Amino acid sequence: TVPLLQKAKRAICLTGTPLLSRPIESFTTLLSLLPEVFAEKDYRVFAERYCGAKVGPLGLDVSGCTNSSELKLILESTVMVRRLKENVMDEMLPEKAREIVLVPVDSEINCEIKMLLRERSDIGSMLKDNELSMAEKASLKIEQRNISMKLWKLTGQGKIGGIVSHLMEVLSKDTERKVVVFAHHLEVMDAIERAMHSNQIELVRIDGNTPKAKRQTFVDQFQNDSELRMILLSIT
Repeated sequence: TVPLLQKAKRAICLTGTPLLSRPIESFTTLLSLLPEVFAEKDYRVFAERYCGAKVGPLGLDVSGCTNSSELKLILESTVMVRRLKENVMDEMLPEKAREIVLVPVDSEINCEIKMLLRERSDIGSMLKDNELSMAEKASLKIEQRNISMKLWKLTGQGKIGGIVSHLMEVLSKDTERKVVVFAHHLEVMDAIERAMHSNQIELVRIDGNTPKAKRQTFVDQFQNDSELRMILLSIT
């Protein structure tokens, strides 16, 4: 793609997210659209200038961001034209309504969470002991990390009942409403999916196990099929 764009008389790249998360992700775009300014050999220079590149244990780390104002100026003065929604939409979407919904946590799981939090706190106190050997501290840190992983899993398990109840309430208030649900834990996604099926609520699900070739198909189905009330998405 890059050689083709470089040789074209005119090249237009359209995207809603030109820089997904890091400046290094703009290098290929600049290489394609400004070959007279950027070249493959400039990668290291670009990474050091705009990504604070440094050599790490896995090689060159280009995940940082430096001199971002300068890079922004280069982009806007050469190839980037940015249009906000209010510049291109005849009718603006309504303002987002943000709400934090507190759901009950399963009492048994809540007790287990509190116990693990105390254990983790105790380990944190023990790690402050300067008399401990490096091996003892390493062992405690591993134990602390394992507790944190258990807590992460339990926070999802404990809220399953409350999450399902809230979703059923939302769906029952408006029988034509479509709902987009994001979740971290696969166990939570499985529980939501089972609950929706048991209540005859049609949904589609996209997670890490969903083949890439089918993902857009599922999105299109959700948008166009009035029978599909929910799309369940993984964000990990």
